Amino acid sequence: MAPADALVLTLVALHVLEGLFWVHRHALVFAATTTSARLVNTDGPLGNTNHVFVILDPLPPLHPRFVVEAWPISVSESGVVRMPAELPIGTREAPAATAPFDYDALAEVTSSGKDVVTADRTVGNTSSVAFAHHLASRLRAIAKAANPADRTAAIDAMFAEAFDVDAARGRLLEFEKQTRFLNITSNLVPIVTIGGVAGILYVPWVANVWFSFAALAFGAYGLTWVEMFRAHRELYPELGGKRWQDLLLMIVSLPATARARGWIARDILAPYHPLTAAAVLLDADAFAEVARDTWRSLAHPLPVPAEARPIVEAMRARLRTHVAALLTARGLEPDTFAATPERSSERVVAVCPRCQSEFEQKQPECPDCPGVELVMPQV
Repeated sequence: MAPADALVLTLVALHVLEGLFWVHRHALVFAATTTSARLVNTDGPLGNTNHVFVILDPLPPLHPRFVVEAWPISVSESGVVRMPAELPIGTREAPAATAPFDYDALAEVTSSGKDVVTADRTVGNTSSVAFAHHLASRLRAIAKAANPADRTAAIDAMFAEAFDVDAARGRLLEFEKQTRFLNITSNLVPIVTIGGVAGILYVPWVANVWFSFAALAFGAYGLTWVEMFRAHRELYPELGGKRWQDLLLMIVSLPATARARGWIARDILAPYHPLTAAAVLLDADAFAEVARDTWRSLAHPLPVPAEARPIVEAMRARLRTHVAALLTARGLEPDTFAATPERSSERVVAVCPRCQSEFEQKQPECPDCPGVELVMPQV
């Protein structure tokens, strides 16, 4: 391979690689389009059991991806346990539980990268630095409550914030406002980087004016760096370390500059529940599908270890209340999602109320949802 070809292919490879997000498989990833958004499949082969790579658009227009995930912990007045209350349909068993945290141990909880930690233990793991920071700050507020009534109020406030559709919509509008110019410059970067280098190497007249193309490219880089730093500071004022880290990465790897807006967009809705983000981003039909799976997973949950059960069940009760309220506000009836489906043939004698799998032989529980009893289908 000629050196010129190798250089162009290297730039293309770097551009694609810098557009990879490493996320939990249970996270919801929304791909924005010109007019709406769609869900991205997180069951792909590019990952391991628990995580997967999500690829940003390789060609302009570089639409953003928004990553939102359920809390990796359960919270109640009696403490916190490292056990998610929401286990997506398809999860075969609940993860092993750790000893619950009392709130004295969480008074100084903080975030370390994507983890929420105390001085000697990990409280929970997330997909992003922003979500870990947000979760740690809310746990500190609950832990520092002066009395049980204040603690209940702090937990209720945490849930109300997570399900605030108007606030999530406002956050998204603020992102659009703060990154309007960045959207232009970051889309220009791959054109002047890959297209400019290819032109200089393969087109004689472009090679003769290489200095002009280089000036245009570095102008686009500089404007994008400045706009990224400014927009990030406006949208994530508390994440100064992450801001400088991203800026340094773009300077060291120039093709990464094209991903500036995508990196900012990723966690813009991280403080909100996945169903809240779905209500803001998806159309009515797509939202109903997410709502159906969310409600079925809460109405027919997987069993959890005994030591975690009181806290997890209290968390699930709060989640059911807020999810039901959101569905009702959107004109949906929660009970219809949990109703037993009609059987697809006369041979079906049982159905799983959680994953809706059908069975032609009677058995006590669903093999894909251990602990969930099968029910008779509607005839």
